[in-house]
Amino acid sequence: GHGGRQIAFQRWPCRGHGRQMIEITVNGTASELDRPMSITAFLEKRGFGGRSVAVAINSVVVRRTEFDGTQIDDGDVVEIVRPVGGGL
Repeated sequence: GHGGRQIAFQRWPCRGHGRQMIEITVNGTASELDRPMSITAFLEKRGFGGRSVAVAINSVVVRRTEFDGTQIDDGDVVEIVRPVGGGL
């Protein structure tokens, strides 16, 4: 008999090579990060570094002084709010 049948339907992880990606939601859009990171690092990665933005995680507003010490982790819902300056 021929016992060398290959199991073709086995699913392999298709990305990451052993790295654990984390999934978060940013302003209502699903997003992925390589790893948990502080709000400060996240904002820099997103191009908001140094700008005055307000950040809420899971509907809780985080003060700017706590950005360095607050980690964004798997499953978090992050909202980045640009303060509106002046009227329209």
